[in-house]
Amino acid sequence: MEEGEIPDYDNGVLSEAEITSETRPSIDVPWDMFPQIEANLRALYEANTPLFSKDVLRQIASSFDDIIAGTTDKVSVPGFDGVPVDFRVRLCCRGEPRLAYRSFEMMTCARGFIDWVFMNPPITCLSMVVCHENFRVEWNSNTIVPDPDGCAPSTHQELEPLFQSFGRIRSLFAGNVPSVTVPSNINKVVALSCSTMAEGNRLLPRSPAQHALALGIRDILVSQGKENVSCYVQDPAYQDADKSVLGQEGVVVLKDPRAFLEIDEASVVIAAASHIPVRQIVADLARPAVVIWDRVTDGVNFDSIDPVSPRVREMIETSYTEVEFPHDENFGNVAIYVRKA
Repeated sequence: MEEGEIPDYDNGVLSEAEITSETRPSIDVPWDMFPQIEANLRALYEANTPLFSKDVLRQIASSFDDIIAGTTDKVSVPGFDGVPVDFRVRLCCRGEPRLAYRSFEMMTCARGFIDWVFMNPPITCLSMVVCHENFRVEWNSNTIVPDPDGCAPSTHQELEPLFQSFGRIRSLFAGNVPSVTVPSNINKVVALSCSTMAEGNRLLPRSPAQHALALGIRDILVSQGKENVSCYVQDPAYQDADKSVLGQEGVVVLKDPRAFLEIDEASVVIAAASHIPVRQIVADLARPAVVIWDRVTDGVNFDSIDPVSPRVREMIETSYTEVEFPHDENFGNVAIYVRKA
């Protein structure tokens, strides 16, 4: 993701699908009910109720497939409290469905209160909201505008030099970093929120560097004799040019939310400056072999889209060893976390 870029729910980048569920009220909800809702959410969280689960993500992915196939127009999303909310998705000119992910902090703090009082009470207990991708819609003609021709890197030779400076990462996977042993069962790399590599005719530096990291780690693993090392990426911002170059490199571009279904104990997960709460999602889903994402620090940044929740902190402190990431402005303040033996 490009620095400073955040999802915008008000300018047409994302639009929430129509809520059809009758299980939650949508109007005339007393504002003073939110403190009790917040208390209930915190109690569920402290009881280790998952915000995200593969079963729910798999169910939603299947519903998205059915919507695209034209066999249904509804998606049911269970709330954190177990009460479902149904969304009606009209493909029409609004693009394919996707998810907007909500961190625990978003649900329980200022944004959650705003959702409750001013916007949409039914989504208050949801960690995932169904949206349309509609930023490429031509509203005057009600048609989807084709992706612009981009200038994404077209060959491996263009991407590979971006990975050359990461000698410490090469040393890590070669077993040359003292006191750290990378798990031997790795068979896939999953990169999330790496964004499009080009904007019009302008190459964006951060995104190619992040994709180069994913490809470089995959190539290291292959060079070590590992067979069938897969590389998956997911970002709704991908344009046709991105998909083309990634496909040429053997990278599988997955639609939301399918990349999360690939994350397991044999994965390397990459997510730098993500525009979704990747760390909180992964903390509920799996314990990957290696994660490379924003450094886990003390305290909670409530302005962050991917804040450090208590579960994320516990995951890192109990199960991972931190390794310094080579300084690179294309990644920001990230760190490498290797799962302990």
